[in-house]
Parts: sequence; C-alpha cells; structure tokens
Amino acid sequence: MNPLWIKTTNKTSYFRQSIELLDNFTEASVKIYAKDAFNLYINSKIIDKEDNWINLQGYNVFSYLKKGRNVIAVEVINNTATTGGFMMDTSIKFHTGNEEHIITNHNWLTSQEYFKNWQKIEFNDSFWNKVDKTNVKSFKEIPWALPKKSSEPKPKFKLVTKNIFPVTKIKRKNKNNSSFILDFEKERAGFLEIKIASCGSGKITIQYGESLKEVQKRPNNYLYRYQEDKIILERFSKKWISPKRHAFRYVKLVFQNCSDKVLIKSITLKSSVYPVKYAGHFSCSDKLLNKIWQTGRYTAHLCMKEYYEDGPKRDRLCYPGDLRIQALVNYYLFGDKELIKHSLKLLSHYQFENGTIPHHVPPSGKEDKLVSVDYVAWYIISMYEYYFYSGDRIFVKTHYKSIKKATEWFLKNRDKYGLFHFSYPNNYELISDFFSGGNNQSGEKTYIQCLFYKILTDSSVMAKIAGDFRNTQRYLNISKKVKESLVKRLWPKNKNAFVEYRNGSHISDTITQDGNSLAVLFDITNRQQSKYILNYLKNNLWMKYGSFRTDKYQRKENMLIIWLNFNQIEAHFIAGFTENALKLLRRVWGELIKRGATTFWENFPVNKNYLLPAMSMCHAWSTGVCYSLQANVLGIKPAAPGFKKFSVIPKLAGLKWVKGSVLCPHGLISVYCKINKYSLREFVHIPEGTTGDIAVPGLYFNKIYLNNKLVWDKLGIKSKTDGIAAIYEKENYIYFVIDKSGMYKFIAAL
Repeated sequence: MNPLWIKTTNKTSYFRQSIELLDNFTEASVKIYAKDAFNLYINSKIIDKEDNWINLQGYNVFSYLKKGRNVIAVEVINNTATTGGFMMDTSIKFHTGNEEHIITNHNWLTSQEYFKNWQKIEFNDSFWNKVDKTNVKSFKEIPWALPKKSSEPKPKFKLVTKNIFPVTKIKRKNKNNSSFILDFEKERAGFLEIKIASCGSGKITIQYGESLKEVQKRPNNYLYRYQEDKIILERFSKKWISPKRHAFRYVKLVFQNCSDKVLIKSITLKSSVYPVKYAGHFSCSDKLLNKIWQTGRYTAHLCMKEYYEDGPKRDRLCYPGDLRIQALVNYYLFGDKELIKHSLKLLSHYQFENGTIPHHVPPSGKEDKLVSVDYVAWYIISMYEYYFYSGDRIFVKTHYKSIKKATEWFLKNRDKYGLFHFSYPNNYELISDFFSGGNNQSGEKTYIQCLFYKILTDSSVMAKIAGDFRNTQRYLNISKKVKESLVKRLWPKNKNAFVEYRNGSHISDTITQDGNSLAVLFDITNRQQSKYILNYLKNNLWMKYGSFRTDKYQRKENMLIIWLNFNQIEAHFIAGFTENALKLLRRVWGELIKRGATTFWENFPVNKNYLLPAMSMCHAWSTGVCYSLQANVLGIKPAAPGFKKFSVIPKLAGLKWVKGSVLCPHGLISVYCKINKYSLREFVHIPEGTTGDIAVPGLYFNKIYLNNKLVWDKLGIKSKTDGIAAIYEKENYIYFVIDKSGMYKFIAAL
C-alpha cells in the first residue's frame, strides 16, 4: 500500500508513530517527503533535517531501529501560505524474507503544540490525537512525486536506461570530514548508484551541481540544498541509489564524522532517456554554429522523458510554451511523433472548464489553477504546427473540441476594438512578463494580440479539418479585424514599432522584442514595417551578448531571456535579414559555448560571475536555434502539411558551405550547398511522394546545370529535364519544381 499524504495547516506540526518489531530484521529504510521542511527522529535520535523545496529523501535506518518498541517522530514545517504536509514509508525486511511497510495514515498521532522532549521514545503521547481522517489524502495529491492518474493518457513508449560513469574514478577517502568532486564530462540526468563499504558510522552528503561553482562554494540556500542526497553509513557493504532523479555535471561527496575507512567501490549514473534516432543533421563551414547545433540537440534530447520536460533539474514539467519550441526542434532533429502527441494529449486532458490550459502539466494538485495566458495560445499553435509538420489530420479531429474551447475563451475576452483585453486576476499571468520584469499590465498588449491573431488563423484551418465550416470562416474574419486594430491602436505614428501595451487612452512608450518579433514572424506587418521593427530592435535592444526584452526596464537587469531572442532571430530570418539573424544567434548561443556550456541554459546571466539560485542550465526552450539553422540556413521548410510539398532555399550569408537533412513523414530530405566566387553547388535529395521547390541563386550567376545538363541561363533558356515540373524566377532565385524522387545536383556558374 502506498503512503498517504497527511495535510497540515499550521506553520509547525508534530507527529509520532510507535511500531513493534517482534522478529529479527535484516534491512530497514525510510523514504520521506514534506512540504516544506522536516526534522526526522527515530528512537530519540535525529536522522536528518531538511528545509529545501524538493525534499524527497531516503535513508538506511537499520542501526536506529531495534527489536521491540520503536518510535518514529517527525516535525513538519510549512513556510508558505498554502497548506503543508508530509508522507513517509518505512520499509523493514525480516530474516524470514517477509517485508513490512509502516506508512503515513490516520493512525499517526499529532500535535499542533510543541512539548519538551516530544521526539523522545519515552515521551508520554497518550494525550495526543490521531490524525483527522479529513486531512489524509491519497498519494496522487503529492507534488513532485506524482504517479499518473488512472484517467491520464498513457504513453505508448518506454524510456531506455543506460549506465554513465564519471571521467574521474575515486576509490578511497580515509580522512574525516573530507570531500572530493566527480566530473561527468557534461550535463547528465538520472539516479546515482554508489556501491559502498564502511566499517564505522558517519554520513556522506552528496551535492549535485550543473556548474563547478555550485559544488565548490555552495551557498547555504535551500534552492541549492534540494540538489542533495545523504547516505547514513552502516557497518556493512551496500548499494545505495538516489531516491530522486537529479540533473548535474558535477557531484561532490562530503564525508562527515566518519569513524573509520570508507571504501567507494563504484559510482554509476542510471540515466533514462527517450528512445529516439538522431535523424536530422546540420553542419557548415562555421565551427561555432556546428557546436551550437550539437549542444542544442543534446539539450533537447536530455529534456525528453515521459513527456517534454522544461528541464531535467528543477521543475521537470511540461509547459505549453516550452513544448512549442521543443516540438519544432523535434520535427527537424528527430522526426518523432509519439512524444509530442502524448504531451499534447496531457495538456488537453487537464484543460480547465473555461477552456484555458494549466500553466504546466501534470498539475501539482487540485489547488494548482495557475494559467499563463500566452501558454494557452502556444497550446493551440502547437496543435496546428503538429498537423502542419506531420500531416496528421486524425489527431486534429480528435482534439478539436479542446482546441475550439481554448479559442473561444480568447474570443470571450475581446474589447470593443476586437482585441484581447484581460485584467489578469491572481491566478493568471503572462510568462514573458513573469521572466523579464514586465508589468502584467491590463489592457491591450502587443505580444498577446499577435498570439491572438495567430491562434485564429490556425484554428480556422483546424476547424475546416474537423468539419466546423461555420468557424472556419468566422475565425478567419475575426483575425483580419484583430490585425487591423492591432496596427491602428498599438503602432503610434511617432514610433517605428509596436508599443508594449495600451490601456484606454494611455499608450505605453516602451518597445519590446517579444510582441514585435511575433508581429514579423506571424506576417502581421508588411515588408516596410518589418524592416522598421527589426532595425529598431537591433539599434536599441541589442548588446554584447544578445537582445534585451525592452528598450527600458531590462537594462537594469542582469538576465537575458533566451527564448525571446529565438523569436527575434526567427523574425530576422523571415524578413530576409539572414546576416543579422546569425549575428544575434552567435552573440547569445556563442557566448554560452564560450562559457563552457554543455547544454543550453534557461536564462542568460550577463555578468559572468552571477549565479542565480536554482537556475536551470539545461533548458529545452533555449534549443530553438537548432530548428533555425536547419529551417533557415539549410533552408528546408514544409509548403504543405506533412512536407507533401516543401521548399529548399539555402541562405549561406557568408558561409562557404552547409549540409544537413530533415526526416519528414515521407523520408529523408537532404541538402548540400557550397559556394565560391565562381560557382555554386546545390545537391538535394527528394523523397518519394513529395514535391520540392528548389531555389538556386541563379541571378548571381549566368548558367545553371542540373545533372550536367543546362536547364537555365540569363538569355532565357529554360529546359525541363526529367523530374522538373516547372521553372520560375522570384526575388533573385531561380526555382525548380521537382515532382520525382531522387538526388538532384545543381551547379550554377558564371
């Protein structure tokens, strides 16, 4: 039977449980979790004190128990305004082979009042009350260790476990209160396993760090202490496994009060990963861009577990905004469907009655009602993009009810101008404001209006797929009005960009990259407006390591928001400013590489010596540049759902060559492009059942050959060889429409 969650309402609560062991036992262990902190005693002796916010701990307590009467005592401290509580499971194995579990339930005794010696075995607790049954809940209410609800969608895949070893092997440490640090070479995630032999008592504290600084000079801060485990040493050999998953590169073992030698026989990381093939590829003549792409791929894969996690270290939850970027990367790097489908199913499953989507899934309990309004929009956009990249119409039809419900929630919150207008009550927020010091300003915000426009155009397409023809046209008509009102109300005549927000007659004078980037990205602006916006962002928001969020607030901040920089990079690519896109990309992600990042971080500390407590240094929302390089530099993009039609428009922007591939539902699309001042070579593989628009920058050259045959020149020759359905010119490119599979080798020459 699973332990039950005992809820507490006081700041401090005390619990006791007596157990009678009538037989000799061979092993005894405890697993405990509390919100927010606990002090654990067995038979009057302190086992441990924990005050961190993710404190699931496991202990070997064999030497603390005895045959006969034993007393377990727990002090639970709640440091927040919400309810607290704890759960505990004591496992005892007897020499007969039987096993007994003493779990938290309504039979425990409790007191809200402190009494001297309350934790002692001889303390008289006869006047204490049993736990109120109404305060005992099932295990599924526990945050951070949630088993799946029976109604929750089940994944159709299993994670694969592999063993990883540190690059430095340490066998022995004899000195009392000594320590050593292990380097696992790069960011890892999993359960640490240590085979250990001890001839005495003592304790080993295991500290995990994504950076060396986190374990070298560890601040006494609960945000760091949640990345710790503790081993209580016993007088026998044993195998210890961490009770919770950790993400780290470095591990520090601190030996405390060891009465004798401690032998570390082996240290192994049990790492579970999502089974996926590295199908897509990218490389070019710039080694830094190659390193950025490879690091992003590793980061993305490390965040793929039972669902798309934001990061393996801290939250380990599925966030709709993060998911959108992770999905884009997946379509290009892995070509996988199952994990994105399962993650989207989870979001639909936990949808609120009013149509909004939780800030994250799984939720932390019934009281978790937080909604990020922009994440509701990203949920709808992710649904559409899954369809567009996979061609899976059935999935859209299955989930259209949830899509429509979310879309209609936005429509219910329009003002007289047709724009989304919301007052943001306590449980609602905008994530872009939350991370970047914004105001959560009520009224009409450019960022959310751009998302509003995008979900309407996307929902129009999905409504048609689902056979909802009334809303197919309705959503499209409303989107046009949103676009008109957005430009009219939020682009002042004295500005060359959209302002952050407008509330009534008050118009903000702040320019932000989030809304303006999306306006370009979602084709809300015309070509001239896009140029104005991107020039303004470059001239007023760019700094040495990237782009600030706004031209005002964040210059006082120490943090750069990486995912917002990704959107701006995409906007530069879309507008045709490839050089600027790569310049910004190299500033942000190149600096991370220079700082030794083996995975990409959640946010960007501008000050190199600045370390934010609990900052995630492996965060999937920072991997979008992998998609950018393959979609924009390599130039592979779908032109019809599921890559049934696609385009290849390489944009080298100073690169000498680029090559790579994308695994689409029909097979592998591969591209190789090399240029010098005399010629250009562009080789493209077209998979079966697809049509490709292949762009060659022919207007810079005089002739284009395909498989050694002249197919175009400036004098007007256009020769359709086998496989070429059409040839046309557009914006300095010569396009060849190819409707037959195979390898096509273009050579452009003077």
